[in-house]
Parts: sequence; structure tokens; C-alpha cells
Amino acid sequence: MTRIAAKFAIIPTVLLTAVLLVAGPARADVGKIPSVTVTGSGAATATPDTADVRVGATVFADTATKALADAGTRAEGLLKAARSQGIADRDIQTSGVSLRPRMTPGNRNRQNQPGQKPGIAGYVARLDYTLIIRDLEKLGTILDRLVAAGGNEMGAIRMFVSETGALTDAARQNAMKDAEHAAAILAGEAGLRLGPVLRIEESTASPGPVRMMSARAEGVPMPTGEISYRMRVQVTYALETKKKPKTGR
Repeated sequence: MTRIAAKFAIIPTVLLTAVLLVAGPARADVGKIPSVTVTGSGAATATPDTADVRVGATVFADTATKALADAGTRAEGLLKAARSQGIADRDIQTSGVSLRPRMTPGNRNRQNQPGQKPGIAGYVARLDYTLIIRDLEKLGTILDRLVAAGGNEMGAIRMFVSETGALTDAARQNAMKDAEHAAAILAGEAGLRLGPVLRIEESTASPGPVRMMSARAEGVPMPTGEISYRMRVQVTYALETKKKPKTGR
């Protein structure tokens, strides 16, 4: 189960903005109502539960046909190992296929005149795949099996949370609480109290994924860390005079 911990945070990057005008006075009159506008920030953190990694096979051979065939053989072993570790076909995607010649260096004679021209020494074929790993407890074992099965290319591992709905909701709630807290202080210092909400603007920032370099050894520790989902709101509250306490006759 994903663990969620709430906290307040500042948003470094705004990616999406939503505006809500709350039912109440007509929009034309909003500017005439005594009001206060504040910004609230909130965040929710969770431990990543999913990872993706780019793995592949690179082979050198004398001919292009042989290079591709040998790379395909290595890739078949790699994919078989991935499936044996419980990675479903829907979590395996081809992310790159390349074939390029490897050139021999040219040289010059002693008079610095052009000599032998560069030629083709052979061909390098590469097949890459992106795998989604949903059981992080098996991450080290899976990487070890992939390399042992023929994978000789491996990119950085990206860790993330697969379901983010609860996190963004928690961050949104915390941002509104933060805004209300700030507005109440300002209103109190002015001898007023908060009235209804007149306007809400929401901004979100996508969390940066946890990245780590891959490791081959099965026993290498791979801490997942935490990812923070952040939300910022700008809220305008109406201001009202404080009600005077009733006094007896």
C-alpha cells in the first residue's frame, strides 16, 4: 500500500493552472468587495512503487546481417529472462533499433600525402527495450538476470508512483488549509474576519522522478527514497466585520 505523508512545500515549477469562481456576488462586483488574496502551498509524499529501466543488446559483426541476427539472439535471451521474472508483455516495449558501420581509420604516408582511405571494419547492431518493473523488491534480482541473459546495455532506472490520485488530492487539501490559515491571520490583524471564498486558482507541479544508476549485483541495496507531489492555490476571500457580542439590557 502506498504510504502518504502530508506536508507544506513551495512549488518551484508551475505546469497547469485551473481557475474557479465561487458562486456569490456577480463578477462585476467582486472587485468592490473588501477582500484578501493569499497563496497556499501543500504537498504529499509517497514511496515509489514502480520502476522502468532501459535495457538492450549491442553486437559487433563483420556483416550487417550477422550483426542484426546476433543482436536478436541476445535480445531474445534478455526478454525471456524478463518474462521469467514476472514482467508481463504489456510492460515490455521496444524503444530502439539501430545499425551502423564501424569504420577503420585512414592513414597518411611520410610525405603527409593521403594514403589508405577509411573503410568499413564491420557493423554494430543495437536493440533496446524499456521494461516496467512493478515489484521493487525484485529489482536487483531482475537486473542481475537481464545482464546474465545477454543484456549488455542498461540505462538509468526511473522510480515513480503508479497511482497518483490520492497524492494530488492530499496536496490540494493541504494547500487550501495553508491558504485559509494565512488569510485568517491577515484578516485578524486587520480587525476583520473571513467571509466566503470569491475566487480560487490552482497550480500543479509534476514531481521529479527518482533516478539512480543501475547496478548489476543482486545484493546491491537500492533505496527508493520518496517522491513529493506539490500543489499551490491562490484564494481570494471576502472580508467581513467581526460580529459584536450581544450584551444584556
